[in-house]
Amino acid sequence: MELPHGAASFDDLDAPRGPDSRPVPIWAAGVGAGGAALLQWAGHRVDRIDWIVITVAVVGIAALVVALPALMPTGFFRLRPGLASVMPVRGLQSGAFMASESYLLLVLTQSRGFSLQHASYLLCLSAATWCLASWIQAQPWLRLRRDQIIALGAVINTAGLGAMLACVAIEGSPLVILIVGYALGGFGMGLVVASTSLAVMTLSHPAQLGRSTSSLQVAEGMGNSVIVGIAGSFYAALMGHSWQLVFGSVFVVAVTCSAASIISALRIGPVRNDVAGVGPQKSW
Repeated sequence: MELPHGAASFDDLDAPRGPDSRPVPIWAAGVGAGGAALLQWAGHRVDRIDWIVITVAVVGIAALVVALPALMPTGFFRLRPGLASVMPVRGLQSGAFMASESYLLLVLTQSRGFSLQHASYLLCLSAATWCLASWIQAQPWLRLRRDQIIALGAVINTAGLGAMLACVAIEGSPLVILIVGYALGGFGMGLVVASTSLAVMTLSHPAQLGRSTSSLQVAEGMGNSVIVGIAGSFYAALMGHSWQLVFGSVFVVAVTCSAASIISALRIGPVRNDVAGVGPQKSW
């Protein structure tokens, strides 16, 4: 078996390399999970806010601030170029799309009068466009670096979620806007999810690949739980108002988070697309 470039022996692959070779402390995983749970608990009680709810929310935020630097690559909060900027894109994009998709069924049944059977047909649409985008990003004729594909996917998903927001917030909007927006969102996610995974593999030293992919999964899980929780808080707090306001607030959260991920995507820096042969070579 051929050794990776720069490794004198297979034992050399296990040697610590750089700041991200440090072991992940177990406490950080527990504190991070606890922080996300506390935020969700506080969010479910926005209709009766008191000092207990506020305290729990502050503790939850503090727990995430303390735990995430230990779970993520160095420079995560500073959006340092490279792996540290890939993680927020995955978390924000996944959370934004999951929040919008979680409430889409309610939009169709409660606001648009669809039956559950007919609404479920529409939910298959993003799966199709997601698969299409995943196939496209793997084609050699797509002459874009991996970081450019990620940024493009983030922009497309944001545009799709924006269209969905306009449709749910403006009474009487044509349903086709929602359908097109949902299809675009799935397409953008197909680009982002596949390419962030490949970017992590490209940017990681072989000895750190397990740690990096674990951080990516943690970022996605945290993004899903926190952003869906925030969207749910708005939904619960505004129940009883017009459906345009209730669902509009949910999609505002999704669009805001998705748009924020574009900044992080532009901070990643050049990442080679080996399929198309575009971008700088990485040497270890």
